[in-house]
Amino acid sequence: MINLLQYITGFTFFHGLVLFLVLSFRPRDKKTQNDVKFIVLAFTLYIGEFLLVITGTIVRLPHLILMSYPLLFCIGPLFLIFAQKATYSFQKKTYAWFIVPVIFYLLFIPFYATEPAFKLSILGHFSTLKDRFPLLYMLSGNSLPFNGFTLCFLMWAIFILRTKATRSPAARQIRKFLTGLVIFLGVYTIGQVIWLFYPIRPLGIALFFQPFAFALGLHILGYWLILTPVLSRPLVKSDSNSYLKSPLPQEYKNKYVEKLQTLFKEEKPFLNNDFSSDILAQQLGISKHYLSQVLSQELQTSFPELVNASRIQEACRLLEQQESPVIQQVALEVGYNNKVSFYRAFKKFTQQTPSDYVAQSRQNQVS
Repeated sequence: MINLLQYITGFTFFHGLVLFLVLSFRPRDKKTQNDVKFIVLAFTLYIGEFLLVITGTIVRLPHLILMSYPLLFCIGPLFLIFAQKATYSFQKKTYAWFIVPVIFYLLFIPFYATEPAFKLSILGHFSTLKDRFPLLYMLSGNSLPFNGFTLCFLMWAIFILRTKATRSPAARQIRKFLTGLVIFLGVYTIGQVIWLFYPIRPLGIALFFQPFAFALGLHILGYWLILTPVLSRPLVKSDSNSYLKSPLPQEYKNKYVEKLQTLFKEEKPFLNNDFSSDILAQQLGISKHYLSQVLSQELQTSFPELVNASRIQEACRLLEQQESPVIQQVALEVGYNNKVSFYRAFKKFTQQTPSDYVAQSRQNQVS
């Protein structure tokens, strides 16, 4: 059993380090990966300390005992920052929440200053800590403080994604994932409370493996963002800091959104293959900077995404209306210079090729 536990712990630790390095050196969207990267690192260091304990290596490094525990309280604020960046609402004052792990480290200083023999003694009998440092025992004797703290921030992050990114498919998927983490931590917290009053062996074994299950969830999140670019795009391209320096009043945002929608519906300027953000800004009577702000904050999109989505929507309409559509001709009509770019954009927005779309459309008309 010990060998199996050592293997699981070692694999989780080294896999966490590898994922941290992948997120660190990934050339694309590197800036956006920082929050998830440090979430993974914080929990990986915690697993690493546990690995030292079960392998007996901690005997040579007693000063590392409980050094990683305060780092866990960085995870909640990092999830909050992640959600704020996803909705273009990040503010530097959010960093103030990192005072919590700093306070934990300050509280643990008396323990860190004790002799190595005492630190090693708590490994076999954790209640020893209760006699000498009752407050530290209360904070680190079980995972309830970490669970409660992290649950609050996860629910806060979900609330932000729900209220400020309702039209973003990527944000909705991330929100579902975070909801899964909330349910997991919530169930585990309930189990922990039950264990305090009814220490049943099967429940204790299940609770023992909670850190590995939580680490698995964090690793899945990291790989999910790496392997699914559509999830990263709206969560990464937040340039709210520049918008905070020159905010556009909400009534003006609403006005320009309405004007933009009317322009695209009636004049369809996006059908011109040399249509650019400069031209659109001029047509709306707005600066390019404010145009970018309106698109990102109000429509959760960018200029290229908006143009491509509008062109593909128009292409779908033409393909449905024409009896024998020539795909190359349709591509030119909606503003694409070549068939390859059209096919790539069409498949991205409809999940099928133009030919498949036409075939399905004909089949639906017959049925």
